[in-house]
Amino acid sequence: MNTATKNKTEHPAVKTTSPADTAPAAVAIPLSERLAFTLQEAALLCGISYVSVWRLVKRGKIKTCGALRHKLVSRAELEKFLTTTQGAA
Repeated sequence: MNTATKNKTEHPAVKTTSPADTAPAAVAIPLSERLAFTLQEAALLCGISYVSVWRLVKRGKIKTCGALRHKLVSRAELEKFLTTTQGAA
């Protein structure tokens, strides 16, 4: 094979980058410093099951922020719920 035709068909290696490659890495913040939690994290912090937290949200006992893809429960909302239910027990 002729080297002139071989060079014409070869393509130089091009490194492509995607937005995921250039995006900053997520910062891991300890649960003790977070302002909001997923339902799973809220259940873990309260020591109850995910289903129990989900039921509390459905009953209106815990308010969530649904602006994002997943519902988030604020730290203040969890503290408010736990202090109001503590007096009832």
